Amino acid sequence: MKKVLIVDDDGLARGALKRALQDGGYATVEAADGVQGFAMCESEHPDVVIADRRMPEMDGQAMIEAIRAEQWGKKLPIIMLTADENTAALNEALTANVAVYLAKGSATLDDVVAAVRQLG
Repeated sequence: MKKVLIVDDDGLARGALKRALQDGGYATVEAADGVQGFAMCESEHPDVVIADRRMPEMDGQAMIEAIRAEQWGKKLPIIMLTADENTAALNEALTANVAVYLAKGSATLDDVVAAVRQLG
């Protein structure tokens, strides 16, 4: 069973993603900020990461850059799911080699599960 790490400071969003992914046949682990997310990547070795951009402690962009700096993280598939729909945020995510960039305002839970399926 593929394991997905959900990194988002919004507990309701994490819960909704967790249920949708588990219904789709995935195991899930969760983190509430980028610091926890990075640590979970190291300890849990997820197959895919879904990260919010705006979070306390360490934002999603900084977490992704930290993951990419590690040998084990260079090819880890990452989905950025964020409310930031501006060009600068998209360009930063693409520069960090994010596989999929989804906007929270328009992406559905089915879209997120489909993106995970596409990557795995």
